[in-house]
Amino acid sequence: MLSRVSAYDWLGSTLLLPLGTIAMGSLGIAIGFGPTLWVCAVLLVVSTAAVMLVRDVRELRSPSAPANHL
Repeated sequence: MLSRVSAYDWLGSTLLLPLGTIAMGSLGIAIGFGPTLWVCAVLLVVSTAAVMLVRDVRELRSPSAPANHL
């Protein structure tokens, strides 16, 4: 099951990479490359924060870690 999810994740990432490159290149030409880098940085921080809002992600533990260890 994990292999299938990983395969779909890889496929989606591979398919969307050229679209992101085209979109950010066009945005860089339109507004400048400095502001485009700031937009990308903000998108990265916002998407990371959104993932961290998921409780199961915040509480994810290593399988080798003891249950009572924080």
